[in-house]
Amino acid sequence: KIIRAELSYIATQDDLRMYDQLNLTGKQSFLKEFWNKKDPDPSTPVNEFKVQFYQRIFEANQMFASQSDDKKTGWRIDQGRIYVVYGKPDFIERHHYTRQTKPWEKWIYNNLQGGAYFIFSDEEGYGVYRLVHSTARGEKNDPNWERALQEITEE
Repeated sequence: KIIRAELSYIATQDDLRMYDQLNLTGKQSFLKEFWNKKDPDPSTPVNEFKVQFYQRIFEANQMFASQSDDKKTGWRIDQGRIYVVYGKPDFIERHHYTRQTKPWEKWIYNNLQGGAYFIFSDEEGYGVYRLVHSTARGEKNDPNWERALQEITEE
């Protein structure tokens, strides 16, 4: 199950459907082929893409462990997923809690799709940042994302 969850970040829906229908031997063959296709330099004994992918999962677990239930699931939260899929952002803007807005972060990737960013909001106030908007193709896009940051004040 954990391998399937990890694959869901970088595999197509068709790949995942195929994987789900296979027995154990089939899954092992599928994974070998899957990683071989992703290897940027098959002439070397190391699959650099696979190493980088699992290195990012490790790093996400270190960075986001406080936001998740345990030290092995930081990659499963929104910021962890974005980190694993796209790597380290070029720049992070951190905005602290104010009377008008919840804490939020803007992760900027200069070389992703010609420049893209991700907005995360700490909606509950417990340090768990959720993705509320992105300009990256295929990611959550909410033109009214600023509204999600507004602090609801009791009158």
